[in-house]
Amino acid sequence: ERHPLLPANANSETKLSDTYTNWESIAEGRWSQLKANEERLNEIFIEVYGMQGELTPEVEDRYVSVRKADQSREARSLLSYFVGVIFGRYSLDKPGLNFAGGEWNAAAKGDLVDADNIVPIMDGEYYTDDIVKKLRDFLAAVYGEAMLHANMDWLANALGRKSHENAEDTLRCYFVNDFFADHFKVYGKRPIYWQLSSGKQNGFKALFYLHRYQPNLVATVRTQYLLNTQNIYAKRLAELEAKTTLNNDELRLKNDLVAKLAEIKSYDALIGVAASEAIELDLDDGVKTNYPKLSHAAAGVK
Repeated sequence: ERHPLLPANANSETKLSDTYTNWESIAEGRWSQLKANEERLNEIFIEVYGMQGELTPEVEDRYVSVRKADQSREARSLLSYFVGVIFGRYSLDKPGLNFAGGEWNAAAKGDLVDADNIVPIMDGEYYTDDIVKKLRDFLAAVYGEAMLHANMDWLANALGRKSHENAEDTLRCYFVNDFFADHFKVYGKRPIYWQLSSGKQNGFKALFYLHRYQPNLVATVRTQYLLNTQNIYAKRLAELEAKTTLNNDELRLKNDLVAKLAEIKSYDALIGVAASEAIELDLDDGVKTNYPKLSHAAAGVK
């Protein structure tokens, strides 16, 4: 099936708030109908066994097997689907799985799919395949360019946007801090999107799709992203250090950059080992077997 928050037609100038309201009403009918059925079955059971006064036919909401719509959960689900689209796991052109292993044909995967299977998750838009930039591209392609800001706002609000944040800041913070934890939980500790992370300072993070992994991926991360990120932060730090005085925000930024740079330099030594080893993964062995192969070689693999 298609994701429930996708419109019937791509680029249809659709508001996410409208698609969610529609899905909410459908999910509520399914849920209410199933709850009524389960309670009627309970009534029959009680009558057959003469257990009136001992049991009640009412079913608690938490025991109804079809879930109600929930704005925060549905927003997170859509963002997970979006990640699947940009890695080629899902396609906007057909339901179900698009790619889950085998020979990868990059030419046939569409404009939204990330070419090198590496999507950086940073505190700013430093790369053309930055995850928030790709989210904007996805929302514009699916729901229409005219609805982009409204749909970014809806997603940010559904995630619990703070009063001082703009939508992009909220979404960026979600990807930096919470997306992988959500994914890890939903997939029962068997993630299909793996996260390379330099550590708690969030100096460098990137996602890749396990089913598109190639032995040169870690080396590409190091040469095309990690070292470049180090240069970006060093340049920003030099600009701050050239100033004679710093305000509080600039001082906090300076301290943050110093911490990030120290973390990245340490991480570079770790990931350099994994890059030189060009580690092979056999997808037939499953996530549980493959995961330690990379995490032991590069401690920053989450």
